[in-house]
Amino acid sequence: MNHNHPSSRIPYASVVVKDLLKDTVLSNASPPETVKRIPESDPDIPASPRRLRKPAKKTPLHPNTPLHFANAVKGSLKNTTAPYIAQQPYRYYCVLDIEATCDENNPSWYNEIIEFPVVLIDAKTLTRVAEFRSFVKPVRNPVLTEFCTRLTGITQEQVNTAPYFPQVLRNFRHFLKKYHLGTWNMRFITDGPCDIRDFVWKTCKANKVSVPSYFRGFVNVRKLAQRNYAHTGIRINFAGMLKLFDLVLEGRHHSGIDDTRNIARVVLKMMEDGVLFKEHTGY
Repeated sequence: MNHNHPSSRIPYASVVVKDLLKDTVLSNASPPETVKRIPESDPDIPASPRRLRKPAKKTPLHPNTPLHFANAVKGSLKNTTAPYIAQQPYRYYCVLDIEATCDENNPSWYNEIIEFPVVLIDAKTLTRVAEFRSFVKPVRNPVLTEFCTRLTGITQEQVNTAPYFPQVLRNFRHFLKKYHLGTWNMRFITDGPCDIRDFVWKTCKANKVSVPSYFRGFVNVRKLAQRNYAHTGIRINFAGMLKLFDLVLEGRHHSGIDDTRNIARVVLKMMEDGVLFKEHTGY
């Protein structure tokens, strides 16, 4: 199978296109059962006489078809200049990939955040809007292990001069306020559950502060990739997600900010495919 060809990432696409070619307009029912109906008043999409005569039928997607495969219609829409962008559940997403204290071959090590990097994505325009990054001074184990420095590239001097996590949270709150972000219009995206479920929780506990409400739910991009691209045969891990879209690693793996930027690139590609980033993971 040619994993690099777009069609290899979109099984069942022919089902959606076939419905479109029958001049069937998908209903405006909520996802994931159906795709939002294209307004007939859209100046870029001419309405056919038959559509003007009677309402469109409510046609559900093929029962085995995840919603994002309806993105195949974008290649079949004639006489339109506007790109197809699936409407996401939230307007903004904060991609987060934390680096934490660690020790080699020591699973009982108490992990605390030492790098807190965020890339803000606008899901409506499919663009990266801004970044936030801060090193963090750990409390439980203030001296980094040699393994931790070797893995993350973070030095003892960088954490010694960094603020404690409560101050980082205050600084991040200013970032959220600057871009008018809150639980009503933003969710975090992480590569796996550990960043928020484990690292944020442990670091808040070590610093004796409560976990902010905006961390209470997040989207696991790896789980979404496994669900939507398993048919490609590519192993879905950090490197595999880049491979799915022919992306080359930019920067250094296990640098928090570099990993966050690379995950953001993957997220944007998945959004272009129409994958919906619905919150499905919590504490």
